[in-house]
Amino acid sequence: MLVLRVLHRFDSVAHYSQSLGDLLSSVRAALLVRRQAYFEKEAAVFEEVLREGARLGEFDCADPRTASIVLIQSTNSHLPFNLSVRELGRREELEDQVGRIADLLIKGLLPCPSRPASWTR
Repeated sequence: MLVLRVLHRFDSVAHYSQSLGDLLSSVRAALLVRRQAYFEKEAAVFEEVLREGARLGEFDCADPRTASIVLIQSTNSHLPFNLSVRELGRREELEDQVGRIADLLIKGLLPCPSRPASWTR
């Protein structure tokens, strides 16, 4: 889900020859408000997945709401709006980078036999 949210946006702007930040500078304030609403909707979907995964014992996630927000924030830096045309690079490179982030994040949610299920920081 994390990789797909980034790649979907990448694919939608891959044909642009100019930074999205430059293209959208005149509507930046309104865009930021709208973008935050999208992030909150995405986080709600992730939260439901985390709740279900915790219920099934697949995830050790004491606070699905907070975890969902962290997951969204962790990949936001790879969204096209935050990258120049050069930084967007090749789709395969982006997919690999975000995949590594997702793997690291998700492995932290897997149950660990050496710590109690209710473990929190």
